[in-house]
Amino acid sequence: MAALGHTELNQRVIAMSESHVIVKFGNRRLYDRHDHGYINHAVVRKLVEQSVDFTVIDYASKRDVTWATLLRVIAALENEGKPLLCREFLAEIIRTHDSPARAEVSRYLDASLRWLHGDLTAAASSP
Repeated sequence: MAALGHTELNQRVIAMSESHVIVKFGNRRLYDRHDHGYINHAVVRKLVEQSVDFTVIDYASKRDVTWATLLRVIAALENEGKPLLCREFLAEIIRTHDSPARAEVSRYLDASLRWLHGDLTAAASSP
C-alpha cells in the first residue's frame, strides 16, 4: 500500500463509521470492511486518536486481535525515535505481569492515563 498523505489519511478515517471491523490476514495486512480497502498502522493510529470504535478480527481464527494490533501500533510509535516507555518501565511491566498486584497495577495505570489525558485536554482548551 502506498503511503497516504496527512489529508488523505484524515479523510479516510473520517469516512469510516463509528464502529467497524478490520480484518487481519495471515500476511499481516489489514483490510477495513467498511472502507473496502487495505489500511496500515498509521490509519489504525488515527482511528485511536479520533476515538473511533473498531475491532480487528483475525481472518483464519476469527479471534479478536485488536489488543495485539494496538501493541504493534505502540511498538511502531516507540521506534520513531522518542520513546514514551523506557526500558526499565517495560521490564517492570514484565516482572509485574504474573504478580499478585497485577490487577491493581493495571487499574492504576489505566486510571492514571485517563486522568492525565483529561488534564491535558482541559489545559489545551483553556485560553
